[in-house]
Amino acid sequence: MFELLAIRELAETTSLENIIPIIEPVQDNYSALNKATELLEEKNQKYIFIYKPNVGKIKTENDILDLKENIFKGENQIPGFIIDNNNDEIISDLINDFDSESIALFHYENKQEVESYFNGMDENKFLNFIHLDRLGPFALRRFRGYTNNFMLRDPFTSERRNADYAEVSEQSLSDDHLYYSEEGYLGYSDFLTIGEEYSESGFAPYAVAIHLTYLLNDMSCWIKHFVSTSNSDQSNIAGKYMEAMNALVDWVEEQDELDKTESLIELIKLHSDEHYPGLGFLKKLQIKHHVQLINRYFERS
Repeated sequence: MFELLAIRELAETTSLENIIPIIEPVQDNYSALNKATELLEEKNQKYIFIYKPNVGKIKTENDILDLKENIFKGENQIPGFIIDNNNDEIISDLINDFDSESIALFHYENKQEVESYFNGMDENKFLNFIHLDRLGPFALRRFRGYTNNFMLRDPFTSERRNADYAEVSEQSLSDDHLYYSEEGYLGYSDFLTIGEEYSESGFAPYAVAIHLTYLLNDMSCWIKHFVSTSNSDQSNIAGKYMEAMNALVDWVEEQDELDKTESLIELIKLHSDEHYPGLGFLKKLQIKHHVQLINRYFERS
C-alpha cells in the first residue's frame, strides 16, 4: 500500500519527470492499484504495469486474465510481462490482446529465443529489460540485435535482520545511472531501497533500520543505514524509530553538500515534531527520497 502511495504522491509533483515507474502487483487489490494507475493517467505519466508478475498471489492464468480485466488502462500504460518459464506459454496471446505502442518484456530466463515473443510484430515495439543478476553480466550479447534494451538488477544488499545493517553502516549502492548508456542500454532499472526479495509476512521488528541514499561528488549513489540501538525485544517500536532517526539527523547535520530532497526534509520535520508516523509511512518516504534524488540527477545532467 505504501509503495503505491509513494508512486501516487511522486506523480503529483515533477519527481517522475525523468523516471518511468514499474508496478508489479503482488495482491489482487484492484482498488488500490487503480487509484495509482488512474492518477498516473491523469498526470500524463508513462508507467509500466506488469500483467504477468513473478511473485505474490497472482499466479494462475485465470488470475492474470482477471488482472487484465480489472485494471484501469490508458494511453500512458505500457503493459509488462516477466519471462521466467512460469506460465510463459500465455504471454504471446496476452501481448496480442493489448493495443499498445510499447510492450515491456522482463527477461528473467532466456531458454526461448527472444523473438518468439514478438509474434511477427515490429521488434521496436518491445522494451527488453535484461535482469543481469539472473542472466549474468554479459547477457546483453544475446540482445545486441534489438533496439530497446534496458538494464535491470538489484544493487541493494539485503540483510537477514534489520539489526545487521548496523554492522554495514554505509555502502556503495550503484553507479548504473552514470554508465548504462556506455554499456549499450537505453536506460536502467532497479528495486529502489527495498530490494527484489519479496515476503508476504509482516511482524514487529526487533530493530528499526532507515536506508538513506545520497550522491557523492562523483555522482555515484551510496546508501547509509541508520539503526536503532535497543534491539533486544520487539517492544516500543516508536522508541526504536526515534533512535534511528536521531542518528540520521545527526549525520545529515554533519553533511555540507548533501542533496536534501523534499522527502528528506519531511522526514527531518517529523523528527523535530517528535512524531512517529509508522513504519509504512517511513518506508514511503525512503522510496520517495531515492526517486527524487535520482530524478534530480537527471534534471542536472
